[in-house]
Amino acid sequence: MTEELELGPVLRLGRTDVRVGTCSWTDKTLVNDTKWYPKKSMSAAERLAYYAARFPAVEADSTYYRPPSEQLTSGWAERTPPGFRMNVKAYSLMTGHPTKPDTLWPDIRDELAPDAAEKRNVYPHHLPADAVDEVWRRFADSLTPLLETGRLGAVLLQYPVWFTPKRDNRHELSLARQRLGKIPVCVEFRSPRWLEKDDVDRTLQFLSDHDLALVVVDARRHVEGQHDHCRRTLQVPLRPAPAALVGRPHRGARRASPRGPRPHEQLLPGLRRPQRRRHDRHPRAGHVELMREECRRRLERGSVRIG
Repeated sequence: MTEELELGPVLRLGRTDVRVGTCSWTDKTLVNDTKWYPKKSMSAAERLAYYAARFPAVEADSTYYRPPSEQLTSGWAERTPPGFRMNVKAYSLMTGHPTKPDTLWPDIRDELAPDAAEKRNVYPHHLPADAVDEVWRRFADSLTPLLETGRLGAVLLQYPVWFTPKRDNRHELSLARQRLGKIPVCVEFRSPRWLEKDDVDRTLQFLSDHDLALVVVDARRHVEGQHDHCRRTLQVPLRPAPAALVGRPHRGARRASPRGPRPHEQLLPGLRRPQRRRHDRHPRAGHVELMREECRRRLERGSVRIG
């Protein structure tokens, strides 16, 4: 894009830069259910540029379902201004989630065990170890345009509810940190056991030692075996983490506005007080990102206000 791109407002609280964003710029809530984007006919490039001029951060969650190409992430970098941050969700296979075989690279898919070739979903154990390593390498390489232009916030590793605090899983976290190299990483545990009384101190120390930021779900408590898709993420820095990504749910039942989200009026009031506490506790956090997930299911019930 040749025209000069604008960046949404970045707040300053003490020594911390605060970026407000949503968990997708293409969510149906924004694209179809509100008039937030001025035209339904906007191209992908126009929509992302429009979003970035109002929000300085976003999460890309499409990468969970299919790994991105370098051409795609290069386009994201070109369509956003300097200072914009994009947090990229890890591909499902990387965090042990069920993965559609047709989303794998063809040569990786050819490595599937014979008994897994026709399965609806596959998992890392269906592939040789070197093929799994190659998945991580290709995913990391695909983010190069975002990393080199300063647009990459972090890779979000969202682990399933069956990923509980035990030795093998801690080793998996350590391996993930090694595989992603210099890329900033944050971790979300769907299992509440990691932060329960008997494990919380060990979990926090482990993440701190491995330069991983913690993602704490700020929503109703997860029940193992169930998924709460309308979640909010609260990501807190540990030691000198490069960033803290923070979000909070809206309180009360309010109707959605057709104007869509407004960055600070709806998100910031409920965040000022808790963020000051965390800033005092972790003074080395360079910036904070407040990420909000628009959930169409709740919007239809009228229980989330996005305007």
